[in-house]
Amino acid sequence: MKRFLLRLLAFTLVPIGIYAYFIFLLPVHEEVYIQAYKQKCQLLKDTPTPRIILTGGSNLAFGVDSKRIADSLQIPVINVALHAGIGLKFIIDDLSNRIQNGDIIVVAPEYNHFDGNAYGEGLTLPVLLKAANWENLQLLNLKQWRVVLTGIPELRHYAKTPKIGHKSTYFNDLGDEVHHLNEPNAEIPAATYPQPPIDEEFCHYFVEKLRMLEVEKGCTVILTPPACRETFYNGYKGNIEKISNQLSTLGRPFNVAPYEHVTPDSCAYDTDYHLNKQGVDIFTSKLIAELKAHINK
Repeated sequence: MKRFLLRLLAFTLVPIGIYAYFIFLLPVHEEVYIQAYKQKCQLLKDTPTPRIILTGGSNLAFGVDSKRIADSLQIPVINVALHAGIGLKFIIDDLSNRIQNGDIIVVAPEYNHFDGNAYGEGLTLPVLLKAANWENLQLLNLKQWRVVLTGIPELRHYAKTPKIGHKSTYFNDLGDEVHHLNEPNAEIPAATYPQPPIDEEFCHYFVEKLRMLEVEKGCTVILTPPACRETFYNGYKGNIEKISNQLSTLGRPFNVAPYEHVTPDSCAYDTDYHLNKQGVDIFTSKLIAELKAHINK
């Protein structure tokens, strides 16, 4: 009996000890991409309103020229977009605690945020929380806690200098990822595009959250489709239309039709959503025109 209890104790304490090490002692290397979260939060603190805040997944981090937008509209711009794997729920909940009355918020979610990735990925959300010293845990619901707890062991991959990827210092002072603009396009492997059911429960939550930002926080919110390459759009078109229709039904349509933000495959840098220099120029011009029309109206 004593031996059994000792084994049971060891079986219980060992995983607890491993998790405690990952949570409290294992450092996340400063050059890991997700560390830019701290830089972007600081930008929100340092930039007074009125301002334009761009948020979404890495589609926006890799997709716009914030300085061009700021110069054109004569309004400060902050690009706080980072990674879709954080999950759209955390992205929008976290931002709601950092915005100010009078802000103009441009939300460009990625489509899989509405059909399976609203609550984040185990490879990303725990890393962000670790980089932020485990702040904002009160924002997590049960689905997000499940993602975090199953993903904590993945923190071991971020304790040393990444062999590939982009340093947080590769972001400019407005929050755009600019290092890739001087890089050649990477080959994007051929892929099929599964189209799981739309998460209607999250769609309702998301739309209500945007309404709260406007009514309670005094912000202007513009929901815009993400820029994406043509091959992806054609392969994923069925779900894109369902997502667009669902948001419209709930009273929060995209400001333009999704096909308006489709770019040629030659404008893709290394993923369906990441744009090269040519793509950034094209999408930035579109976004400026759309923002001008919205602000004038």
